[in-house]
Amino acid sequence: MYFSGKRNFNLFSHLINITFLLYIPWLMSITLFPIPIDSRLIQSLIETNTAASNNFVPFQTISQSVLGAFRQDYFLGFAKVILGNIVMMIPIGFYLPLIRPNLHSRRNIFILGFSAAISMEILQKIISLVVNVSYRSFDVDDIILNTIGVLIGSIILKLVNPLIKRLKGYLDDNQSETFTY
Repeated sequence: MYFSGKRNFNLFSHLINITFLLYIPWLMSITLFPIPIDSRLIQSLIETNTAASNNFVPFQTISQSVLGAFRQDYFLGFAKVILGNIVMMIPIGFYLPLIRPNLHSRRNIFILGFSAAISMEILQKIISLVVNVSYRSFDVDDIILNTIGVLIGSIILKLVNPLIKRLKGYLDDNQSETFTY
C-alpha cells in the first residue's frame, strides 16, 4: 500500500472509482442526451407528432417488445428496449458494493437500483417539461428493467468476488513505490 503522510493510496480502490466515474457520463449520455434545445427541432417534433410517448402501465412495453421480437424485423428493437435497459444498469449493481461495502445486501441493491432508475425517468420527464416536448419517454417498464439490471450486476459481483479478492490482494502486495499527492 502507498503511504503519503497519513493518507493511504490503494490502487484497486482507485481503479474501481475511476472506472465507475467513467461509466456515469456514459450512462447520462444514453439516458438524457441529446436534449433538444433548437426551437425548430422542438417545433418539428410537435408538428410531426414524433415526440416520445409515455407508458405508465407496467409490462406494456416489455410485452410489446417480446412479442415483436418474434418478427424478424423487430429483433433490434427488442434488443434495444429490453436488453439495453438491463445491460446499461449492470455496472451500478456491480460497482456500488465495491465502492460502498455496506450496500452489499440484495435489499439495499434493490432499493438503490429502483431509486436510480426512477430518478432517471423523472429527470427525463422534467427535462421534457422544460423544453416543452417529450424528447424521451417516461416508461415504467424502463424502471423495472433497469432495476433488474442492477440486481444482475450484484449477482455478477457475487460470482466473480473470489477473483476480485485475488486481484485486490495481488495489487496490494505489489505496491512497492510511494506516491505523494
